[in-house]
Amino acid sequence: MAPKFPFPVPEPSTTTGSARVRRIARALLAGAGVAIGLLLQSGGPSGQTIPAGTAVKFDGINDFITFGPATGPNGLNATNFTLELWFRQDGAGVLANTGVGGVEAYPLVAKGRNETDGGNFDANYFFGLDTAGRLVADFEDMATGANHSVTGVTAVTPGTWHHGTATYDGQTWTLYLDGNLDAQRTLPAPVQPRSDSIQHASIGAALNSTGVRNGAFNGVIDEVRIWNVARTATEIAQSHTLTLTSGTGLIGRWGLDEGSGTVASNSVADRPNGTLTNKPVWVEGFPFADATPPAPPQNVIADEGNGLVTLAWNANTETDLAGYNVYKSAFSPVVTTGTPLNGDTPLTSPIFTDHAVTNGSSYFYVVTAIDTSFNESS
Repeated sequence: MAPKFPFPVPEPSTTTGSARVRRIARALLAGAGVAIGLLLQSGGPSGQTIPAGTAVKFDGINDFITFGPATGPNGLNATNFTLELWFRQDGAGVLANTGVGGVEAYPLVAKGRNETDGGNFDANYFFGLDTAGRLVADFEDMATGANHSVTGVTAVTPGTWHHGTATYDGQTWTLYLDGNLDAQRTLPAPVQPRSDSIQHASIGAALNSTGVRNGAFNGVIDEVRIWNVARTATEIAQSHTLTLTSGTGLIGRWGLDEGSGTVASNSVADRPNGTLTNKPVWVEGFPFADATPPAPPQNVIADEGNGLVTLAWNANTETDLAGYNVYKSAFSPVVTTGTPLNGDTPLTSPIFTDHAVTNGSSYFYVVTAIDTSFNESS
């Protein structure tokens, strides 16, 4: 009589420097001319951690968050940049002005406002909403202090969460609303923003070189990020619903998840924290998408038969579990980016029988768990 499995998967081993945990077992099943080799592996979670869920509400009168001048190598100045945040406009606030030839808008994120032209009192960048509810952005240049602005097309819906992004790559402004391209302006020639500006960086208002406020946003702001690179459309589309605490070119990220106190902590080491000024209020934040995958299936076992292999494992306990996927290959490691053996519909029970096997051949299997947000264990 042919020997039967299940056989236990060995204890996990962790690869140094990697978050992946791999469980591997290999066995040759022999009997009546049958020989099937199995490699069972599953990985550890690799997704983002969901934030605490708070944000800051500004009264549209005089509330703001300040970062001070934020100059130097660990400051918030930038030549090329990406400014992004989640916001909900709850009403009219106070308009800020970026100077002659600039914009008037309710400020979201800024490093500067109208002040003396032609020096480091000029604005490095400004991002806000105009009175029509459109995204606007502006900067003053190094050469003359002239303004170079861009205005969006789509009006936001008051009382609704939106994601806004402004990028500048040295010649082209690009605005994105909710991860989608909204407007673009290419300057006639490359122009450098005032990247040595000593005007104060801020959220919810625009400040001059001594920290005097101009303008005020009325609404809630969450997950503010400043990069010293112009991020691509693909990067913005893929990450705007996620919380990011690090990344190439990220110089400021304020998740605003403290929930109390007057400090807005920067997730980027050695970069400025913010100070809540004039008592803005901590409130519930944007409901970020679930980006945390389920745990990998545990205790995978295999049972060999004539022309078939049956896999079984412990059921996962996540409340948002959609099911399981099973992948197979004639080689190791098994690629899990294609279509699983179970097709497009996840398995709802922790068992699977593969009938597409040939006696005497070797096969390698991977079992993953997937949740209702399509996060899959690695």
